[in-house]
Amino acid sequence: LSSSVATKQSIVERSVNNLYHNSTCLSNILIPTLYFLQIAAAMSTKSPGFEHIDSFSPVEEESDGIASAHEAAESAEIFRKYESTETINVPRRSAEELDFDIYSRTDRFGFTHDKGQTLGSNEDDRAKMAELRREHKWLKMLLRWSKYQGSPRLKRSIYKGVPQKFRAEVWRRLLNIDGQKVFGTYDKLRLRARLCAKDTKQIDLDINRTYRNHVFFRQRYGIKQRSLLNVLAAYSLFNRDLGYCQGMNHLAALLLMYFDAFWALHILMCDNAHAMHGFFMPGFPKLLRFQQHHDAILKKRLPNLRAHLESQGVHSALYTTKWFFQCFLDRVPFSLALRLWDIYMLEGDVVLTAMAFTILKLHEKYLMKLNFEQTMEFLQVRLEKSFGTVNDNVIEALRHTMASLRRKKLLQAPPAVRLETPVEPVGTILTERFDPEVCSMSVNLHTSKESYLDQVGSSLRDIRSKESDAIFTTPKSRQQLNGPLESNSPTKSGLAHVPSYYDNLQKGFCHCSDCSDSRCKHDKVAPVTQTPPLTTDNCTFRIETGPDHITRIRIDAQ
Repeated sequence: LSSSVATKQSIVERSVNNLYHNSTCLSNILIPTLYFLQIAAAMSTKSPGFEHIDSFSPVEEESDGIASAHEAAESAEIFRKYESTETINVPRRSAEELDFDIYSRTDRFGFTHDKGQTLGSNEDDRAKMAELRREHKWLKMLLRWSKYQGSPRLKRSIYKGVPQKFRAEVWRRLLNIDGQKVFGTYDKLRLRARLCAKDTKQIDLDINRTYRNHVFFRQRYGIKQRSLLNVLAAYSLFNRDLGYCQGMNHLAALLLMYFDAFWALHILMCDNAHAMHGFFMPGFPKLLRFQQHHDAILKKRLPNLRAHLESQGVHSALYTTKWFFQCFLDRVPFSLALRLWDIYMLEGDVVLTAMAFTILKLHEKYLMKLNFEQTMEFLQVRLEKSFGTVNDNVIEALRHTMASLRRKKLLQAPPAVRLETPVEPVGTILTERFDPEVCSMSVNLHTSKESYLDQVGSSLRDIRSKESDAIFTTPKSRQQLNGPLESNSPTKSGLAHVPSYYDNLQKGFCHCSDCSDSRCKHDKVAPVTQTPPLTTDNCTFRIETGPDHITRIRIDAQ
């Protein structure tokens, strides 16, 4: 901000008023940035009501990610809505009417458009023809992935474009999802989230405004919205340092368009190449670091444009926030955003600052003619509708930008600070004991419908107790992703097998003592103890525990 107090106040007021005036320019991601600007202006002018503020720090919340009794009850009620068919209020139509009404207005990416709006363009037709020509080459690379992984040919092919039909498999292999996930962990987290997730209410609010014009998410409480709730609630427990932050819903929704999103979301958050964890931490340390790096690039490579933008009050925090948080989702056409995500999966977060520079470089002459309001509308609204040039030209410009910034040693942002990485190992929730009071309240008070009880109870009993759990710190290093896919094996368990009550019966463990130690007087493992059943009219709720952990939750319908 300008050193002049009057200029500061003017810039902030103009920024906030115009963003609020144009609702399409305002997003949930920008609210923290605007709040910081308002605080800074108030501190500078000593506005009434702010005289006592000497410094600003975000309000610290509980970081354990565990819900209170009230939050657990509220969470259970929200999950019940998603799992009950009675809440799905969809007009009954024939299959022919649905196909004609909805899918006739749906583009090849699944987004619906208004009646009479053109679904495709000449560029889309050319892109589809190019994909058809490259499908045979991509099929060959996928069948021999260990040969092409990490090769220059694979990199060139990704920059040319990944065919839509192969994008799910390519992303899965670039992220090495099969080598990271541990079977059964997501199911355990998904079921535990019903009782323990403290961010379920906010997740539910954000799901209601996530890609509602997409066929997957258009139906309220539909199947894909339920999947999105499960993924976000489960990950908020899995990574308790992070929990849930607005903006993660769009990332998970994009991944759900192609495959199961939980492990992909974890890899994007915590691996070394992408490390999106720092973007969503309190204080947004990685966002601030990347914005400073972006300003440094503009100062050296586009000084005239940077001076013009600052003279109009257009600071990088106003237009790069969503660029970096969501890798340009909802800020460029979706077809281009997918091409950028292909490269992002391959290259990592260096794509973010390179693409931000590329956008400003391609539109430099036009941006020099715009004032504040016109610039914000162009960068936040008009670019998403039409970028102004074909996708192939944009990707080629991005490739040249990355090569140029690499030669100037400007491609990599400064080293990350400690605040950007997880402090607590992820997955520790799997080793902790349930609070029986919270569990009983959430289940008994808010699961009165027999169908819901049957479904939850059946799901809990279906989880096999012989699957291993694991405590994760970060996904495997980048170097390990370069090996052949066939050699990738699931991450080794960090925990021993957690025995269940049924394991004790099968192995003939001793039941002669109720001692709390790990071994009884016959030198055998102590028996599993059971809490007294909590009964309702139609079910019995039971928590079965071992010496140091809960092993199983049972909800038996009578």
